[in-house]
Amino acid sequence: MSCSLLLALAAAVAAPIPADAEKPKPRPRLTGTVSIPAQVDDVLWLPDGKHLILRCNDGVARVVRRDQFGDDEPAARPVAEFKLPAGGHHLALSPDGGEVYAVASAGGRLTAESRAHFWNVKRVLDGKDLAKADRVVALDVDTINTATLTADGRRFVAAVVEPRKAAAQQQPVGGGWGGSQSREYSARFERVSAKTGDRDGEWVKLDDDTSYAGHTFDPKANRLFVLLHAGDELLMRCFDLAGGKAAWERKLPGPTLKGAMGNLVVSPDGNWVGVVQPTLFANPAQQGPGGNPFGGRGGGGPAGRPLQVSYSSRSVPVLLSAKTGEPVELPADDITHTQLFGFSADGRLMAGTVHRDTGVSQTVVWDTKTGQVVKAWAGRGDVHLAFAPAGHELLAVERERKDVYGATTAVPQGFSGNGGQQWTTNREVIRTEFKSTLGVWDLAPLVK
Repeated sequence: MSCSLLLALAAAVAAPIPADAEKPKPRPRLTGTVSIPAQVDDVLWLPDGKHLILRCNDGVARVVRRDQFGDDEPAARPVAEFKLPAGGHHLALSPDGGEVYAVASAGGRLTAESRAHFWNVKRVLDGKDLAKADRVVALDVDTINTATLTADGRRFVAAVVEPRKAAAQQQPVGGGWGGSQSREYSARFERVSAKTGDRDGEWVKLDDDTSYAGHTFDPKANRLFVLLHAGDELLMRCFDLAGGKAAWERKLPGPTLKGAMGNLVVSPDGNWVGVVQPTLFANPAQQGPGGNPFGGRGGGGPAGRPLQVSYSSRSVPVLLSAKTGEPVELPADDITHTQLFGFSADGRLMAGTVHRDTGVSQTVVWDTKTGQVVKAWAGRGDVHLAFAPAGHELLAVERERKDVYGATTAVPQGFSGNGGQQWTTNREVIRTEFKSTLGVWDLAPLVK
């Protein structure tokens, strides 16, 4: 066989060379990261989308620029810092975007008062003389769970949640093993002036035979969403605060876990409300050694007696229309725990974390049009998520902590049987170091 023929045969069976024009398919992209030596508990995007306020566990708010994010986690250089009030657990923007505010509750203390602290956004970005807030308003409410400004910025919707009574022990649905002590809570939503701090009535008072389980407020649409235990059912009620009456009510399916709280998030466009629903889940009964369905102590019952079923708690994601309460089905059969963080500006995407019964943890993004998961990252860890005020950028915060130990010391522990001294070693934690890594994902390809 000639050399030219051999070359021709080799060329015919060789793998094809990719064309130069080949490009990756559109997919979410990590556009930059940054790190900060603090535990970031919450993130507030400013309306310009170019600055973020980080509420940290040391009681300090740090302002970082979006353009500080880059490759290989550059260290953040805050352009401004200001101390937050003790007991202030949330930062929010006024409806016009001109002020940042935090509400700190007196928490029932006689030596404190509930206050709303306001900082002018322009002065915050300037970064000068931030030792004090621009204005502080003392609120005529002893204990506040949350307080959110209405659309006109003139009133707070102040939630006051109080224990009502000790409830009876929860019995599992269908009998069997399990049960837990639950509490019942009453709730009222008071109208408080943002200028004077005076109360001037109630928006809504829940005085029926229900127990509070969570709420969220949409200032743009003036809608209050409240999650309620009603007997063995879990209800969602939407109140139009203009009239103070329920606009709609929706029963959530499945057996509820009495006394358990759920969290709620509303989309910026006012179209959706996401709910973390606490439920009971029946574990399949399996005959164990000795006839015990759990393989533990004791023997089985009489012949023909049905096996007992154990129950465990789950929290599953629920997506509802904010206008009607109509549900959008989310695949949740294998989910044991859920946390929801919020929606993209147009309400198209919802982000959260889930833990599945296979032991897998994920950070996930749902498409609200279809209810399907359109992106999932393996591993959940200690994270926080926040969508940008426009577009489809998602900020992810991963938090780490490390205990730093001092020198090892020997501590006497008495004497042994033969009279010898016994010792043990001890290492004390001298400090704890925190680190948060922030990354921004561009999720625009998911909505095309």
